[in-house]
Amino acid sequence: RARMVGGSLQAGDDATDARVFPQDSLPEYIPFRTHRDVIARWLTAQSPPGEAVSPGVQIRPSRQADRDSIIDLLQAIPANRDINAEELQAVRHRLRQKLGYEVLVAELANAVVGYLVLSFVPALSGLRAWIDDIAVNPAFQRQGVGASLVEAAMRLADQRGATHIFVYAGRANVAAREFYRACGFDEEGVARVRIR
Repeated sequence: RARMVGGSLQAGDDATDARVFPQDSLPEYIPFRTHRDVIARWLTAQSPPGEAVSPGVQIRPSRQADRDSIIDLLQAIPANRDINAEELQAVRHRLRQKLGYEVLVAELANAVVGYLVLSFVPALSGLRAWIDDIAVNPAFQRQGVGASLVEAAMRLADQRGATHIFVYAGRANVAAREFYRACGFDEEGVARVRIR
């Protein structure tokens, strides 16, 4: 995520030419895999919410009908495995209210396979967004579902005017911390990504 701030584009000692290409006229050959991957992620991020981001997967705002699926996935998060019936009832209540947060779901063949909760917190220096929970059905992990949820959350936070998006990675397991780093979050405690 970047924006032009000035200067002029020119080739360095490692290139003979440097140019900016419109989204619909990208070069056919991009030599480096990492560059191809970044461009593919960027193109995915440009798609409007609800558009497929991983084969057959749709990212969309949650509906009341998704509540039970979200609660099942919530319990798949290692830190939530010991959640009791009273706490689950409170979760159901909060899902009905939706005060101060948005829930995005990943849907495949009319089934919710992942979700992400994004909260917004106003601060004196600007609006902040927090990823409170993210869970993906284990059968769909490592298929881009979680990354697609994070990308959709970044787009939503940017649309709302947030300057940063944070996640508390302290309670995450090793795989989840690696996932957050791969998504661009910069620390292991309270990790952040500047989006503006």
